[in-house]
Amino acid sequence: MAMTKEKLIKLIKDTNSKSMNGWEFDVNHFIMRSCNSQEKQLILKQPIDETHFIKYTLWFSERYRNYESTKVIQVNRSTWTQCEDYSTSSGLGKTVTLESVEKFQLKRLIELTQSLNLEKLETLFSEVQERATL
Repeated sequence: MAMTKEKLIKLIKDTNSKSMNGWEFDVNHFIMRSCNSQEKQLILKQPIDETHFIKYTLWFSERYRNYESTKVIQVNRSTWTQCEDYSTSSGLGKTVTLESVEKFQLKRLIELTQSLNLEKLETLFSEVQERATL
């Protein structure tokens, strides 16, 4: 069953008021890609200049290995260009797995925003870059 407009507005306001360090509910993703599945994720945008920004996405995923799945929380970093009415990016960016979880709960994503400030994110992704160049 699809979420009503009123419930969606409440979800957005509640999530944004509880999230820290600039993280907010990803409304576009929820409406455009996953309204029926109720998939929720958080985003943080860091401006680079007038037309470019870095977008961090915090979400749940399932990793598969040997026909077994594990639920995880991941964060992605990608660079975007702001056009007149839309944004574009090329490539997949870089993704870091933060932790395994038993259930997909928005509450856990919100808790992680307390420690995931821009400094922590830059450290996480610089470590990924260093490992990739070894």
